[in-house]
Amino acid sequence: MNNLIPEILEEIFRCVYDPNADSCYIAGRSNLHSCLLVNRHWCKISVPILWNRALNYYGSIDERQTKIFSLLKCLDQKSRHHLINNGITLPFSSEEVTIFQYASYIEMLDYGKLINSVEDWLNTLQKLPAESLSLVLRAILKLLAKETKIKSFKTWPLKYSTDLIHLILVEEDIENLFLEVRDLLIVTYIRLDRWLGTLVKICRKIEKLTIRIPGQTNSICSTMSTSKYSQYYTVESTQMSSLIQHQQTLQKLKIIEGLGFSVIINEALSSVKNSLTKLILKYVDFEGCDPWYGMCTLYMLEVFKCKNCKGLTVEMVKPLVECTNKDFKRIRKVDVDWNT
Repeated sequence: MNNLIPEILEEIFRCVYDPNADSCYIAGRSNLHSCLLVNRHWCKISVPILWNRALNYYGSIDERQTKIFSLLKCLDQKSRHHLINNGITLPFSSEEVTIFQYASYIEMLDYGKLINSVEDWLNTLQKLPAESLSLVLRAILKLLAKETKIKSFKTWPLKYSTDLIHLILVEEDIENLFLEVRDLLIVTYIRLDRWLGTLVKICRKIEKLTIRIPGQTNSICSTMSTSKYSQYYTVESTQMSSLIQHQQTLQKLKIIEGLGFSVIINEALSSVKNSLTKLILKYVDFEGCDPWYGMCTLYMLEVFKCKNCKGLTVEMVKPLVECTNKDFKRIRKVDVDWNT
């Protein structure tokens, strides 16, 4: 098989383990890892496939620690010295480098899994500075922003996550990480208004967007006055609407929890009418929302789901009910539960 051209061998390896598949099994990773041990030629083709979604995959604690170790070895001298000068001891010499630039192969990033992996690696060290997690995260994110093009980004609620940890993502020398993102998932309980503005400025190519909009279910409201919180999630919803409106290739939109603001349902949806094929609403409170005229413009829509939502009125959904088959020629699935 050494005589096969690299493109053919890559296709064969992707049959063993395809990082772009909906489900990537541990057995597939293990088998492909065995392939890279055969010879240098196979190794050169296997490594980019294995690292494509290395930060979107947990693995064992040893695997997580090894991934962070490998990425830190990809840092340039300036970044290494910055970590060392701030109390992070790197377990390799300053001159040691990797055979591959692993960061350049990463296209999928689950921020929560990256945070957990960094925490696992930090647990192998002693006498850490208080800001050690932020220091290492910032170094790795700068590396990714420089070396690769992230196509998929996800962030989930984390038990110990803070606003500051997420604000690292929109720092000036890291924000370009989102330039090529096609699949964006933001389901978190932090204040989104502090970095949605940056996403509006940077993101233009999103095809799949899953986002948790603000609302009374947000735990943040317990620490704010009612008026201050209302102002916060109004600003956040406006920013979110702008983010949607800037995505002219958006095909799937999933909104989870919070309040269904008119600015999102009408202004934002009508702006993506030429591309949106799937719209999913879950646990959204539509109390006070204007009639759904914006939704009636989605002539490309194929799938519409509305699950466990509340606050809907006859007047609100009337524009949608009055639509005809001519308005939704492509629709093939409608799923609205009884709770809604």
